[in-house]
Amino acid sequence: MSFLQRASRGEERLWKVWWQTGIPMALLAVALTLMAEDLRQANHDAAGDALDILKLLFFFGWLRLAWRCSNNTERQIWATLARLAIFIGFGLAVVTL
Repeated sequence: MSFLQRASRGEERLWKVWWQTGIPMALLAVALTLMAEDLRQANHDAAGDALDILKLLFFFGWLRLAWRCSNNTERQIWATLARLAIFIGFGLAVVTL
């Protein structure tokens, strides 16, 4: 079974999902943001908006994996902090879209 399959079932360790998929997700989000802004400066607002929505969908996918795996920690405090960070992170992502 692959890493993503285990993560989607909530069977993977939280730290693996958080860091091993979170860092690439952050890099992808930066790239999509830069491309969206370049498109907007070139008066292609609809394409820029589409990239922002795509970024939000990728981000939501990562948050979903992290949420499902948030109970796979050695200490309950990490599960609670992860879920709080996920909740706040998604809220900020939607607001700043």
